[in-house]
Amino acid sequence: MQPLFEVFCTGTRASRAALERRWRKWRGEEASGGRWVLEIRVFGKRPRRCVPDGCRETDLAGVVCSLGCKIVELSVTYLGLPLHSGAIPKNKVQGLVDKVVARLPAWRGSMMSRGGRLVWIKSVMTAVPIYAMMANGIPTWAREEIEACCRRFLWAGADASVRWLWLQRNPADDGRAWTELPLKVAPEVRCLFHASTNFEVGNGQRTLFWKDRWIIGSSVEDIAPALISLVAKRTRSSQSVAVALQGNQWIRELRGGFSVQAISQYLKLWDAVREINLSPSTPDRLLWRWSSDGHFSVRSAYQLLHEGSLHLPEIAIVWKTWAPLRVKIFLWLAWRRRLWTADRRRRHGLDARTTCHLCNTAEETCDHLLATCSFSLRVWDGILSQLGLHRPSLTDCNSVLGWWQRVRELWPPGARKGGDSLFALVTWEVWKERNARCFRSEASSVDAVVSSALGVASEWVRAGAKALGCILSE
Repeated sequence: MQPLFEVFCTGTRASRAALERRWRKWRGEEASGGRWVLEIRVFGKRPRRCVPDGCRETDLAGVVCSLGCKIVELSVTYLGLPLHSGAIPKNKVQGLVDKVVARLPAWRGSMMSRGGRLVWIKSVMTAVPIYAMMANGIPTWAREEIEACCRRFLWAGADASVRWLWLQRNPADDGRAWTELPLKVAPEVRCLFHASTNFEVGNGQRTLFWKDRWIIGSSVEDIAPALISLVAKRTRSSQSVAVALQGNQWIRELRGGFSVQAISQYLKLWDAVREINLSPSTPDRLLWRWSSDGHFSVRSAYQLLHEGSLHLPEIAIVWKTWAPLRVKIFLWLAWRRRLWTADRRRRHGLDARTTCHLCNTAEETCDHLLATCSFSLRVWDGILSQLGLHRPSLTDCNSVLGWWQRVRELWPPGARKGGDSLFALVTWEVWKERNARCFRSEASSVDAVVSSALGVASEWVRAGAKALGCILSE
């Protein structure tokens, strides 16, 4: 039965029974039972307020007289949380969304690494709405807006800047609020945008004469680079094709002496421009060179920015492995040989010892430290012996990737998820031991590292590494 009244009051939990007895006395019901139409919520020390929720004025007056409350209209705020009889109004939830947005500005994301942005999202974004979600589930629209903010922050970079330039320069968006925003874009991103776009001239009002690529896919700078220095900077950034072609205004913008090269390029530009006729009724059109329909897409910009980059399909195993995020990032860096081992420190002109901190025999590199170092191999012997397994051979295995693939062969296909977590754990413990010796001059024995690794493995299992728990329990 739905409650007829909702009473929000401050009082100890023991006072609830006293409030209910007073309510039964006012309603004239037996102390032993009855179906209740009053919901009492106790928060503090003494009754203070009664919140009406669709009740009759005569009944409400009786409640106020009996409980000594005051009438407060919904919605109310208690401990910073909005309380409402129905759905919480949007304006009450918008403040929560604004707090998340304020902590995750996209411009800050371009100044952080991808791993740093991911850690920031998981630690900050998930912490801000927790308090509100404990009392009220946030609406779908708020969750989607928060997730969109996190995506913008995570993928902040040059592709997002190109998108903003497209929105600002696209004639189809003329008159929108963002067309006049003073966007600050990196020079290399702006050069990428100009190289990736062409203008199809109509009335010439939105196309820049000196900068945009509008002459058969070329710009004035491509055709006559010697003339650019003869034009004022403000003119280059603002003069449209329509203004420049009206009465050959572009010729009058040339200032200074002409070299032989400038005269030759001037004649070439004259021949290219004089054949162009404007259509006053047709707006200019901005075309994106990397899509078939000429429309911009973030996907095509992202692929363009990463064109020629080295793609490692095997790296996906790192992010699929169950391990703390910092361990995944460590493995990713080790896979790319980007850990600050002795060889890398020397390449950057930093002081570093010549031999490995663990075995003190070979040169310290990522591949040696985590795959072929004698100390690391003894740690693996101790771990695998606890599981009744033998360490695989190192023949033709001289990299972290090769060693990981060799260790994976120890497990059947159904248990390789747990084996991947174990590999991440052992390499992480080896790296920590190396850092302890390097920075704190604290050396541990192989048995101590094995014992520490098994203890951390138990913690990972309790934290949710079920596949790791399966291979440890066998």
